[in-house]
Amino acid sequence: MTQRLPWLLITTLWFFSVGVHGQLITPVASEHQALSVETLVAPPSERWPTNGGNIYNQRYSPLDEINRETVGNLGAVWRVHLEGSGVGQKYSGEAQPIVSDGVIYLITGANSDIGAACIQKIVDSGGSVIAVHRNLGSKLTSICRKHPSKIELVKLDFSDDSQVNSLLDLVEAKKTQTDSFIALAALREEIPYGKTSREDLMKHFEVNVVPTVFIVQKLGESMSQRGWGRIVIGSSIGVKFGGGTSSFCYSFTKHCSEFIPNIAKKWSKNNVLYNVLRIGVTNTSAMQKSGTDLKQRTKLIPMQRAAQPEEVAKQIHWLASEENTFITNQVIAISGGE
Repeated sequence: MTQRLPWLLITTLWFFSVGVHGQLITPVASEHQALSVETLVAPPSERWPTNGGNIYNQRYSPLDEINRETVGNLGAVWRVHLEGSGVGQKYSGEAQPIVSDGVIYLITGANSDIGAACIQKIVDSGGSVIAVHRNLGSKLTSICRKHPSKIELVKLDFSDDSQVNSLLDLVEAKKTQTDSFIALAALREEIPYGKTSREDLMKHFEVNVVPTVFIVQKLGESMSQRGWGRIVIGSSIGVKFGGGTSSFCYSFTKHCSEFIPNIAKKWSKNNVLYNVLRIGVTNTSAMQKSGTDLKQRTKLIPMQRAAQPEEVAKQIHWLASEENTFITNQVIAISGGE
């Protein structure tokens, strides 16, 4: 049996309008995008690849050109004014800028706990992962450090068309090696329904729907030709209730992502199983930072508690693995009974 190579898309669920700011966005297919574990653990010399310089967050550079004698010669070259990350200026510039290949990235926000838990499940079961992420958070970093040969990192901003196009080129190149596709990437901005604009809705649609459609288009046909494949699309239990008071755009576009193309029935004949998982309230770091009153929210759940990321990851992994042999073309809720 050939080793299955699960493909996992992982970005943060953006509860704030977090952004990537800088001089230039390098196409994701660039050979410099996926950094090795060796690069991430070494003292930074030619780049500053993480918020702390390396994954140990030592914030130390071995460079010595700037010292006590030369520091007085430094002067400003350029500056940029940040308007704030969706909820005010105090959320801009919280982290150190990331510098790689001459590009400066300023990133705020957190990585997806569910995505990291999925990667952990996959590598624990012997699989390999291409992890498409937006922010290399501490959990994903820790997993990469423990399993350097199992994970290929690709950094991506789904709101940038050129990067999405480059990702699609990468998918085309990798499609014959990819047996499972898990889509968890999502944009979620807190916007009251009455203040939602056309631009807000289209922005969410372009991130939450469009990339997944074209990735599935490429991978589904390739999987069908090879006679095996698993596709799992992450949705939200919020679609069942019309979204929250400020998450209409997110829930509406997540509902769109539940639209399973008719051709998936044809793929089923060739052992390509396509399912959507409606994910309920989950106790993630992003949820905790969102301001949601988790105690009040869980009162609406029959099981009277939120899910843990590992619980959700377990179900995603099962649907994306050889253990799932007969469930396809379904929208399944993991929501504690909601």
